[in-house]
Amino acid sequence: MNTPKPDYDRQRDEEADWVSQTLAGHNNAFEFLVKRYERLVYHFLLVHTGDPEAARDLAQDSFLKAYERLHSLREPRKFAGWLMGIARNLSLAWRRSPAERRTTSLNQLMDEGWTGPAQASSQDSLEQQDRLGRLTQALSRLSHEDRALLTLRHLQGYEMTDLQETFGLKPSALKMRLKRAREKLAASLQRTENVP
Repeated sequence: MNTPKPDYDRQRDEEADWVSQTLAGHNNAFEFLVKRYERLVYHFLLVHTGDPEAARDLAQDSFLKAYERLHSLREPRKFAGWLMGIARNLSLAWRRSPAERRTTSLNQLMDEGWTGPAQASSQDSLEQQDRLGRLTQALSRLSHEDRALLTLRHLQGYEMTDLQETFGLKPSALKMRLKRAREKLAASLQRTENVP
């Protein structure tokens, strides 16, 4: 009896087909891969750089490098993880460049359309700004990987399967990393609240 493939498997098969078509000279097939992953790559890079312009540039560079190196992809079904590895390496190189080192700012992320706390009434706005400031400060104390995990999962609402590929983690390892990142954030928030 044939059981239907889960969506995840179908998506990977579809991507492998697009990779094969691109390698066969059908360049428009690569556009499908770009459309599927451009948002994820951009937000991943935005979290790592804290700079919307740099994130856009690095996202373009990621897709360009992926296109140029597509022939070296051994397992076309793993395109997403491979692409995110390219993006991760580019963001690390960007961060090593002393002239371009920046920290991620939640305010910048929200200016770029990230969802944060719901809009408060005018009497609550000062309290909300204070909470946002403490959250931003607490997030800045986390490692870039922990900050990226929490931001992509909880602020952007990315699916666990996307995060598994982005960070190259198995489901159980991803759940544990998220749990530990939330615990570190809670501890960091606690320290922030205890500071006058």
